[in-house]
Formats: sequence, C-alpha cells, structure tokens
Amino acid sequence: MSTAPKATEITVTFDWGAGPFWVAIEGDPLPEEHSVEELAGLVPLSKDLVRSFAEWNDRMQRTFDADDPASSGIVDHAEKQRWIEDGRELTRRLRSEVDPSIRVEYNPPGKPSEVFD
Repeated sequence: MSTAPKATEITVTFDWGAGPFWVAIEGDPLPEEHSVEELAGLVPLSKDLVRSFAEWNDRMQRTFDADDPASSGIVDHAEKQRWIEDGRELTRRLRSEVDPSIRVEYNPPGKPSEVFD
C-alpha cells in the first residue's frame, strides 16, 4: 500500500503562467510548481480558499501582454498593493487550513518573504 506524498513546505509566489504554489514534498526538498487545483489535491483545502487563490492568481495573470511582456503586471500602485495584501491574507488562511507541520511562506513580488507560523 502506497501513501500519498506529504507536503513539507508551501511557498506562495506569483510567476507568469505558473503556480502560484511551490511545494516541497517529504523526501524531495526541491520545490515544484503547483496550480491551485494541484495543491488542493495534495493538501485538504476549503473550496472557498481554492476559489479565492484562483481568482487572486488570475487577477495578475490576466495582465500578461505577450507582445510586450515587460509592460505586464498591475500598473496602478494602489491596486498592486491591494493584490499583494490579498495574497498575504490568502496565505494566512492557507496557514490556518494546512497541517501545522507544513512550513508556509509568502513571497510577494518586490518584497521580503514572510513565513507564517
């Protein structure tokens, strides 16, 4: 009988066309990229948190401009700060829903990483 892989660390970080999760699995310390749906298959998460993370990730993904990638992203400073704060709050919620043994980190763009205990 095989057991499901156990996450040891989850990092929330934005990247174009990826994530927003990087997950380290027990026995393999190198994190791999996971979508919202993939993470929900790895650790139990509420449907509301899954939906909220998907919406948060999509808010930034929708700004990608393939013709001019350098201009991609949320332009309005206040709106970008709200998006960063929303990511922080979602990461707090993630911390409260996953096993306490899993390390949870938020890595907002242009800001220092934060570990949630």
